[in-house]
Amino acid sequence: MMKTYFERTGRHDLMPVADPDLTMQALESFRPDVAILDVVMPVTPGPELAIAIRHSDRWSDLPVIMLTGLLSDLGRKGLAKEGLLYLAKTVSPKNLIHCIDRCVDCH
Repeated sequence: MMKTYFERTGRHDLMPVADPDLTMQALESFRPDVAILDVVMPVTPGPELAIAIRHSDRWSDLPVIMLTGLLSDLGRKGLAKEGLLYLAKTVSPKNLIHCIDRCVDCH
């Protein structure tokens, strides 16, 4: 649903990556303005992957948006310390695009 919405607006290009182990390679080939990760991902949990992105020399300033319905308040505070933005999965496509626009404008 989100992918269809993004395609219809024409405001942002997407590159879905289903395998977290390929994320760093995808970053190099796509060079995104923002990374959007799910907390629950196969193999590598989203927060772990987000922190790896944040700690990399090349992508340390890349805005990262975490989407989830599972994160506790304690987990959100930990992610905020890493400079990551948390959004509930119930976020509307319109609000997600607004959030992405803000991240891009501030970056």
